[in-house]
Amino acid sequence: MPDRLLATLTRRELPAFVTQRNELRLLRRLHGAGYVDARFFPRERSDDQFAELRAVTPLGRRVLDILTASQRL
Repeated sequence: MPDRLLATLTRRELPAFVTQRNELRLLRRLHGAGYVDARFFPRERSDDQFAELRAVTPLGRRVLDILTASQRL
């Protein structure tokens, strides 16, 4: 799920590279929602695509905080 990947990404040293197809799919969702700053190479989807994660945005961190707090209830 994208929220699990988002939590994992906040613990990585940045910039980080993502190469696994499943993680790339979820990262595209997070990027589209504005939760992460990432660049995809090449831009179009391909078998050899990878991404450079440059940051988890303040919005992404806030959403993660909300999700974490709601799971504790």
